[in-house]
Amino acid sequence: MSGSGFLKNILEQQAPAPAAEELPDDPAVYRAFKTVNHTQLGFAAILAGGKVKSFLYHSVANIELETRAGAEFLTFTDSGKAVTIQGSGLMAILRAMLRGSLMEICVLDGRPAKPGEPVIRQMAITDTTAGDRLSR
Repeated sequence: MSGSGFLKNILEQQAPAPAAEELPDDPAVYRAFKTVNHTQLGFAAILAGGKVKSFLYHSVANIELETRAGAEFLTFTDSGKAVTIQGSGLMAILRAMLRGSLMEICVLDGRPAKPGEPVIRQMAITDTTAGDRLSR
């Protein structure tokens, strides 16, 4: 199996087809996150500019949600990376992470967001191990 095929299989997780009464997502409308109705191995983060990072649930730790000066921040660590998400309605994303059903998160990308729906305005991923390496 090729590397890209393996990643695609992890991201899709063999999600069941939506029920007949569910309408497919409107690609013209922004959605901060997508979930599925079963446990995932991990989730993808789509950053500004379209770059995609992936996270496996077994290595995600230190998940926190806080509000500062009216802005919400969702933070977590994963294998030497610190992730900070700034937006609104982030409790829904936190709950999906805790259930293991989160499939994808996405930074606001210019498409209109539905009023009252979660929005990710910024996402930063920082390498926390860069300063810890010993020189040889």
